[in-house]
Amino acid sequence: MRFLKIISAAFLVSCSPQEQGKDAGKVSDSNSSSEDNTNQDLIMSDLLTAFWNVENLFDFEDDPKTRDNDFLPDGKYKWTESKYYQKLDRIAQVMNDFGDELPHLMGLVEVENLKVLEDLVKHDDIRKAGYKIVHKESKDQRGIDVAVLYNPNYLALIEFEFLDIDSHSDKSLFSRDILYASFKQADGSVLHSFTNHWPSRRNGWKETEHKRLAAANTLKSKLNDIKIKNPDAQILISGDFNDYPDNKSLFEVIGAKSIKDKSADLINLAFELDKDNLGTITYDGDWGMFDMFIVSKSLLNKTSLGCEKEYNEDFQRDYLLYYDKKYKQNQPSRFQGIDSLEGTPITWRYIFI
Repeated sequence: MRFLKIISAAFLVSCSPQEQGKDAGKVSDSNSSSEDNTNQDLIMSDLLTAFWNVENLFDFEDDPKTRDNDFLPDGKYKWTESKYYQKLDRIAQVMNDFGDELPHLMGLVEVENLKVLEDLVKHDDIRKAGYKIVHKESKDQRGIDVAVLYNPNYLALIEFEFLDIDSHSDKSLFSRDILYASFKQADGSVLHSFTNHWPSRRNGWKETEHKRLAAANTLKSKLNDIKIKNPDAQILISGDFNDYPDNKSLFEVIGAKSIKDKSADLINLAFELDKDNLGTITYDGDWGMFDMFIVSKSLLNKTSLGCEKEYNEDFQRDYLLYYDKKYKQNQPSRFQGIDSLEGTPITWRYIFI
């Protein structure tokens, strides 16, 4: 019996299965388009996948090509070697709290470079996973990138591509690419994954909407290419979209709908959570759902019978939270050289489907 277990920045989804037909630690070379021997034996297991905006995972060394001055020993956050490694410790702590084992596939955003990823996967509490890395320097002027970690014992990388969202914009947006990667699974099927970090709403939602629409159309174009070759392709989309599930970029352009919409080809697993006023971020005391998973109906059908929400269970860790006296509620803690973990959500909503 196989399960698909998904942990987003605020929730976990697992699907009860329907009947199925029948180099640890090496860092992937991000300059090649393929990496693994897809004929290797893979472990048949529940597939655990996660996404996390680790929010400004910077090293403490100056990169003259990026705006990293705040994250230097003499910068705004007094970002020292000690604070950097403390942040890695806390990230490793959270990753180990995701479940009984470390995620097999994990999308990360807001990482400065390959070095911070290498330092993370070599961490004593994580190295056992033997993660490989898919990464590329982005055009983002802050110097933050998109990356994927994957366990080669469960997934074999077939190919990857960084999708430039400028391809659907009339001018350069200086933002992150969308990371597409396809993996062979133990049963021989192919998983098509997309890791996203769409342009922010800084300077206003309406004023910046065209940037997220460019990202959405870039993603949609690649999805169309995949669906032409295989209408039943298994697709997993994760990310920090800086938009809500019912915004035009996700609902209209991508066509990601509620699990209750039987006609939908792409299911936004956060849609109903958002309607229940759950979220992964807070702004002026209000929760919002920016981080989410979207899956193809074919992937959902492979791992479930019907997939109806049965129950929710809150999962909290004290080190993820602080109490905001102004709004009189717990808020996600932030780590900018202080004593709590930055970019970590307050509540882990476990949704068993």
